[in-house]
Amino acid sequence: MISREYFLNYIKDCETHDLAYWATHFLRASDLTNDSREVREGSVFIALKGGRFDGHDFINELLSQKNCLIVANKLFLKENMALHSNKKILFVDDTKKFVKDISPLFFGEPSKKMRIIGITGTNGKTTTSYFLEALYKSMGKKVGVIGTVNVRMENEIVDSTYTTPDNISLQRVLSKMGEKGIEVVIMEVSSHALSLARVHGVHFDSVIWTSFTQDHMDFHETMEAYFKAKLLIFNYLSQSEKQDKRAIIFNEMEWLDKIKTYCQFFNFSMYFYGFLGKELDFSGETFSLDNAGMGIKVKEKSGVEESFFFNKVGMFNLYNSMASLLEFRLHYNKNAPSVKASYNILNEVSVPGRLEKVDNPLFALIVVDYAHTPDALENALKTLKEIPHDRLICVFGCGGDRDAQKRPLMGSIAENYSDMVVVTSDNPRKENPSEIIKMILTGMEKKTYFVEEDRRLAIFFALEQLKKNDILLIAGKGHENYQIIGDRKVNFDDKEVVKSFFLK
Repeated sequence: MISREYFLNYIKDCETHDLAYWATHFLRASDLTNDSREVREGSVFIALKGGRFDGHDFINELLSQKNCLIVANKLFLKENMALHSNKKILFVDDTKKFVKDISPLFFGEPSKKMRIIGITGTNGKTTTSYFLEALYKSMGKKVGVIGTVNVRMENEIVDSTYTTPDNISLQRVLSKMGEKGIEVVIMEVSSHALSLARVHGVHFDSVIWTSFTQDHMDFHETMEAYFKAKLLIFNYLSQSEKQDKRAIIFNEMEWLDKIKTYCQFFNFSMYFYGFLGKELDFSGETFSLDNAGMGIKVKEKSGVEESFFFNKVGMFNLYNSMASLLEFRLHYNKNAPSVKASYNILNEVSVPGRLEKVDNPLFALIVVDYAHTPDALENALKTLKEIPHDRLICVFGCGGDRDAQKRPLMGSIAENYSDMVVVTSDNPRKENPSEIIKMILTGMEKKTYFVEEDRRLAIFFALEQLKKNDILLIAGKGHENYQIIGDRKVNFDDKEVVKSFFLK
């Protein structure tokens, strides 16, 4: 927990009626929150200004209804001077900086007490996290996961709102994991989280960078800005107080040299995985492939050679498996299971919404996938194209209020790799779905596509065309069981829609 001396020194330049009162009651507070709906007896509420809401708008209501402490910006004080004498309010220069600095300390810096593995990259974060979870659990470790699909700790599973939670929520979750005896935490780290310093105060042991391709241009505006945001994960790794820190980096990114240059003076080790000539380099061990990457031979450093089968389709899945194995084997060193034994574990892993098969009475291959970037869609289609089939049908759309630049790119990719394309809606949010579709179609030159704005009807249409030897990819939503239309979040699950079609 934060010390009284530290806190008094931290708030010495802040505006409050009674510093001693604030230090005493803050250190006895029951919880920290930036959500006015979560405020309870003894809570501390930090007013943050966001894109949609400003926490300062709820201060007067909270003061009249709750016995709580409030942290507000000094600018708010200038407009509300009558509140200056209220000793329950602390006025600071920047509440965003306050929450970033104080959250880890308030919750007792839980990341210092567990092994923390951060995974960043445009694609591959979720699959790699599932692979790592299985590997560490195979060694008897209690594992927690914070990611896009959900937050998992022992038998408790909570749906995720963001890939990486905000500062307070993240530290609260880490604290709860610590109380449950979690030993290893695997965390997906988004570029948004890095830009907004959500992982400030997290002491990483290891970070993995899986890929880097276009996404989030609505937030970062340029690839250079997106790249610089991703690089920040190495700053956090360097600042970590852990020992034997390492970065594990995919070596086929065109920005790789810039990554190496950026990291050269940091206090951690770097390891790389990916192609080396015609073989895959795995920290001194080499893989050779056959059968579209599924049959594997590995020669370990000891000289032992093993052959085995990896049942996940696609080179990107092989890369994700290698990232997870590299982290795992470096940690356990000589005590690690053989590569073949590790792959037997990974063969049992199922990742929701990642090339996930949907059983059907046609016995056709129907797959749902979270692919919502050009690179992810291309990888999914290229992988499926390698499987013997008559036609490859693709149903996809693009999300609203997100990177618009990728829409025509995804349209072009879909028609280049598919025999039939059905363009539809994804999560339109506050954009007009038909306008999003028009942008997708500007990238499609062959004009052999079908358009159905209603996603359910689009999936039904594709299923009506489907024959036994065809492959159907339904892309964009994957594990999601909702659709965001305007301000509404309605139930929608691609897998369930497929199943309902065959029950008609």
